[in-house]
Amino acid sequence: SRELTFYCWDRIKLLDISNVFANEYLAAHPENDPLEVVGAPSLESGWIRINGAAASSSAITIPDPAFYAVLVECVNGNRCGADLPFELCDQDNGDLLPRHVLGDQ
Repeated sequence: SRELTFYCWDRIKLLDISNVFANEYLAAHPENDPLEVVGAPSLESGWIRINGAAASSSAITIPDPAFYAVLVECVNGNRCGADLPFELCDQDNGDLLPRHVLGDQ
């Protein structure tokens, strides 16, 4: 478990959060499957679960906020691709993008 504070539209490298996202760490995992990334046996993959603690505006703090993340991966620094995560979620305390300083309250 790890905690990270960020502001809207921040770009954070996973390795700046934790070394558990490092290719070397994932390769050393006892359940490593060398064929998990088709066509790239030297690359590793894994899962991450993200849960928001609080989102604050100048007027209100929203507990357990919804948020959206985008994964951008680069190989050798010049071959990059982006992907949205699987959209399985349940947030019943408001919109993903509230349009008011008070959120949806």
